[in-house]
Amino acid sequence: MTNGKRGNWNFDDGTWQGFHYSTSYEYTFDVTIDLENVTEMHEIYATFLRNDQQMIYLPEHVKISLSYDGTTFMNIMDEHYQWTDSPTTAYQAKGWKGAAYGRYIRFQAAVYSDHPHWMFVDEVVVF
Repeated sequence: MTNGKRGNWNFDDGTWQGFHYSTSYEYTFDVTIDLENVTEMHEIYATFLRNDQQMIYLPEHVKISLSYDGTTFMNIMDEHYQWTDSPTTAYQAKGWKGAAYGRYIRFQAAVYSDHPHWMFVDEVVVF
C-alpha cells in the first residue's frame, strides 16, 4: 500500500490489493498509516480499480481522517459517489487536496452495498 508501486489495468499484476465486501465491517478498506512525526500534508489519495468482468468496483464512500495521537481522528474528507451503469475497466484516484497537519492518516472506503463484491487499491499516496 505504501511501496511506491502503482497498478496497471491487470488486477492480478501483483501491485493491487483486493478487499472483499463483508457485512461485518462498515468499510471494505480501512487502513491507518503512521508517518512517525507530525507532518504537513497537501494531498492524500488512493487509486481504485474497476473491472466489471471480475466484479471489482469503485468505492461508494471514501473517508480520510487525520490524527496527532492515533486515537482521536478529525475528518478532512467524507465523500459519497453515485453508481454508473456503463460497464468498464478503469482506475480512478479518490482523495483530498488542501493543507493539514497530522501524524496518522486513516483512509477508509466502502463498496456499494448493492454491488457487494471486490474493491482493489494499489497505493495510498501522501504529499
